[in-house]
Amino acid sequence: MIPPKEHPRWREIVAHDGNLSLHALSTKMVMTRVRTVLGTSPTEEKVQEAITIAFDFFKKNEFAVADDIKTLFGEDSGR
Repeated sequence: MIPPKEHPRWREIVAHDGNLSLHALSTKMVMTRVRTVLGTSPTEEKVQEAITIAFDFFKKNEFAVADDIKTLFGEDSGR
């Protein structure tokens, strides 16, 4: 189970500007989209949009990208 959108880790994930050790190509593509949404000067509105994009992707594909969820959130996944 993934944490709710209000979990502080979401903000860290979308704001991360380095390479994350992700496994699934689809996850990598979504994170590229998230970085595009944020642009060079992210506003709070853009950050929330990026979090929504990432959250919706992980919620919809929770089982297919389980390894990436563990990488991003750890074993606990914020439950």
